[in-house]
Amino acid sequence: MSTDIIIVHYQSLEDTKMCVASLQQLSNQNFNIILIDSASPNKTGVELEREFVNSDNIKVILLEENRGFAYACNKGIEASTKEFIWLLNPDTTVDADALCSLCNASAKYSDVIAFGSKVLYGEDSKKIWSAGGTVDIENKEVSMIGNMQDASTSYLDNHNCDYLPGCSIFAKAEVFKENKFPECYFMYFEETDWCYSLLNKGRGRLMFVASSVIYHHTRDAKMQSAFNIYYYNRNELLFWFRNVNILSKIKIYLRIFFYKLPSNAYAYFRAWLDKDIRKEVFRAHLMSCVDFLFFRFGKRY
Repeated sequence: MSTDIIIVHYQSLEDTKMCVASLQQLSNQNFNIILIDSASPNKTGVELEREFVNSDNIKVILLEENRGFAYACNKGIEASTKEFIWLLNPDTTVDADALCSLCNASAKYSDVIAFGSKVLYGEDSKKIWSAGGTVDIENKEVSMIGNMQDASTSYLDNHNCDYLPGCSIFAKAEVFKENKFPECYFMYFEETDWCYSLLNKGRGRLMFVASSVIYHHTRDAKMQSAFNIYYYNRNELLFWFRNVNILSKIKIYLRIFFYKLPSNAYAYFRAWLDKDIRKEVFRAHLMSCVDFLFFRFGKRY
């Protein structure tokens, strides 16, 4: 099975190089790597292009502007020429048999449309970061399976999922080409929406593959930044709005307008009374509601 491994790069050169180095140790070497640079301001995309210019199996694509994770993924998908595509985050490294396990699962389960890996914390490989994910439409909850559980004793078998985290998604190239990632999100929830739409279309199952192990060198503290809070909160609202019936859409809109917006506005303006409070975080909560109500999505400044 020939595979294109697509990695979206943005600024963090060391992460991307570490990911590429780990891929060179895979037991299955029937792959090419497509590196997509989302117009990194620090010009690290140019450095990657220079470093891999003579590589036979690594292609670097430099985008002219940063239009988000989904847009970059879609550009990589358009450039793919192999039978399969494996989408990987740049801050991951992989176990030697990770790709081989995904290929074997694809050959075994013909009714599964996309596969995900067992994702462990890079700094604590004894703990699970994700064993797939669940979507509860009725209670408006999205959650990762197995987070912080013992990797040696938990989730040792394959199972079905409602979504696969974007740090590792494997499928036939035609699946990606026929179902592009929604670019309205910019970052966060695009892979959740992508996976959930496949299930709603009845295209097939999504499967967590226990023997495909990767390591996510994530920094959980970054989720506390105003930048990440804004996109996560806004896009969570957008995800539910895109995937519920008309009555639920109305309820979501009214709840934000009459409850979340006033409470976030109150918290934001009250924050100005305390010089020690990080006001940008409160503003991020407030603007995530405002932009959702006015249907302002994609990249925001």
